[in-house]
Amino acid sequence: MKSRSKALAIGCATALASILSPATAMATGACYAFTHFNQESVSTTLGPPIVLRYIPTLVGNINTDTEARTLNHLAQKAYSLVGKATVLFDDRCATTGPADCQEVTNDLPQIRLMTTVDGTIITGRLLAGAWSPDAPGAHMGINMHLLRFVPGIEGLAIGPITLECTTPHTAPTPSSWLCSVRVEFDLGYFPFFQQFAFNSPIVLQKLPPNTAAACSVFEDGDLTVNLPDT
Repeated sequence: MKSRSKALAIGCATALASILSPATAMATGACYAFTHFNQESVSTTLGPPIVLRYIPTLVGNINTDTEARTLNHLAQKAYSLVGKATVLFDDRCATTGPADCQEVTNDLPQIRLMTTVDGTIITGRLLAGAWSPDAPGAHMGINMHLLRFVPGIEGLAIGPITLECTTPHTAPTPSSWLCSVRVEFDLGYFPFFQQFAFNSPIVLQKLPPNTAAACSVFEDGDLTVNLPDT
């Protein structure tokens, strides 16, 4: 009887531990739209064409509270992140593009592209009653594992892409990030390749759940999607 009670107690403790432990596998991730640096808002009627979606996981403290107070620094935490970046271009419009789509045609494709991302987020917050010359906020670095040939343009490959982002908010999923994005291009024919890099400031703007189709796209291996007849 004691053995049975002990086994039951161990089973309950194991179940409770699994419930209380971080359930990152069940997280759905925060989704952000790539927007122009001076753009104030994102229209999700047709969905932003380029999004970033990631799940942050707390790794641990960068420093201790005692260290932060003694050295007048911020209390800092490190997060790892995994996720995806997705491109969803719907060119089935009879006008100049999706932004002013008034009529949908079936002779132009919907193009989907997805790549995996990983990175790191460091947050810094001011402790109560402490002082620091550093401004609270968060920094994020992301690698987008994209190395893709562009269909219809022979010899052009895009990738890799890197982002460096910052925000005055101390959460790993803030309402927006200000980022510098570097995109590399390969153009040419073997054995001669020319490499170019494009750097631009952008804003990652957080999207409400279930508003942007690009957030849930999973590329099935073919960039062009055959849509059902309507």
